[in-house]
Amino acid sequence: MNLRLVALVGALAVGPGCAPDIQPFLGTYDASGQITLSLFDSRASQSREETLRITEGLSADIAISDGEGCALPAKVQDTVATLVPRTTCRKTVTSPEGETVTADFVVTRGTATLLGGIITLEYEGTVRATYQGVPYSARFSSTLNLVRATP
Repeated sequence: MNLRLVALVGALAVGPGCAPDIQPFLGTYDASGQITLSLFDSRASQSREETLRITEGLSADIAISDGEGCALPAKVQDTVATLVPRTTCRKTVTSPEGETVTADFVVTRGTATLLGGIITLEYEGTVRATYQGVPYSARFSSTLNLVRATP
């Protein structure tokens, strides 16, 4: 009798319902918000607008991707997706002087929270770039509101 009880408890522990429900996150979104860079003692914020796509992930439950090949994997629990730390993205940005700069962004932490059909994506990390021959390292944080562009 005790062996049956152990088997039943074990089946319930690994049975249905263990996989997260990623469906509410999946889709294409219009994202708007800002990114803030902190270098030395100064901070600069810049508004952002872009299209992001959330798909089923390969190394995590979902992947949040932009149109430039950057994908942020995240693990979903209920209505919160936690970004996988130490994810790196390489981006090409334009300096205030109009020069093209390649920057490596490393996400140290972040979440995507789904509430009322809108996802709030908040993340932070470090960025490294070389500008006019000088290497720079800075901290960044970003907050975006994602509104579904496709049903």
